[in-house]
Amino acid sequence: MDNLLLVVYLAGIFYFAMGWLSKLRPKKEITNRAGYHTKRARSSQKAWDFAQRYSAISFQWAGLGLVALGLAAPYLPGVGRDNLAIPFVGLFVALIISPMVATELALKKRF
Repeated sequence: MDNLLLVVYLAGIFYFAMGWLSKLRPKKEITNRAGYHTKRARSSQKAWDFAQRYSAISFQWAGLGLVALGLAAPYLPGVGRDNLAIPFVGLFVALIISPMVATELALKKRF
């Protein structure tokens, strides 16, 4: 479980830093290589600008959630047992994909 917590901390720090950097310097031009570049985000310049701002904030929140999950894990009852690893990993995966799902839903609703 200790290695799993290390992965959670590192992923949380990475996600927060990625969101922070994207917020400071969002990609201005529509590209297939950098920024939040899904098909829906590339549909127009307005959608692109919105997706860059929204995903940056979403990634920051997911990063904070991952760090909080790592901090709370040692205090959960039954940590260290194999029966808790599966729900823990499920929550970890949900936090990893949540910024992308949230951004796509916001793009769909707005554009």
